[in-house]
Amino acid sequence: EPYDFELPFTTAAGRKLWVRTTAQPVWDNDRIVSVVGNIMDITDRKSAQVQLAESERKLSTLMANLPGMAYRCLNDESWTMKFVSNRCFELTGLPADHLVDNQRKSYADLIHPDDRVMVQETIRKRLAKREQFNLAYRIFDAAGIEKWVLEKGQGVFTDIGELAAIEGFITDITERKRSEEALRLSEEKFRLSFQTSPDSINLNRLSDGMYIDI
Repeated sequence: EPYDFELPFTTAAGRKLWVRTTAQPVWDNDRIVSVVGNIMDITDRKSAQVQLAESERKLSTLMANLPGMAYRCLNDESWTMKFVSNRCFELTGLPADHLVDNQRKSYADLIHPDDRVMVQETIRKRLAKREQFNLAYRIFDAAGIEKWVLEKGQGVFTDIGELAAIEGFITDITERKRSEEALRLSEEKFRLSFQTSPDSINLNRLSDGMYIDI
């Protein structure tokens, strides 16, 4: 049978190469009388493959350690995911392959119903201007738990200006939102107490803080 394989090769001058060799036997009745083949220098291609593999490894390591989900999706009603990083499970409760191509669920289905229109309008306005977008909204994970997320992304355009995809990053900001809400409620409670108190209250600010006289 014909063969086709790659192997390391050393020239007479000691230069290290990679070559691809292909060959086919020439038969005369039931006997091989010769082999016709070709040996091609593929060192540059091999080098490019090694560099690409190393780049992909670094990118994979980077995304595995980022606190959130990197993605590439289509600009459609479902935000159809074409790629999501593995940490999407921490964010959504779904494995990556469940979201890609809407295999089990679309990302749009995870977005809080009250926030879907806002998300669509904000992103599409930014895409129309070819601007980056940055917005916070709510999602429900696979267990039905409400989370606040921050999404940053941008459009990916072809050479002729057509929108090919959207790429970005989504991170969980639920704890930050809870802290902000707790602070807001505390300040509101203090303001109401201050306004409704029958006593005279004076706020005095010093260089090392503030004290209250009642």
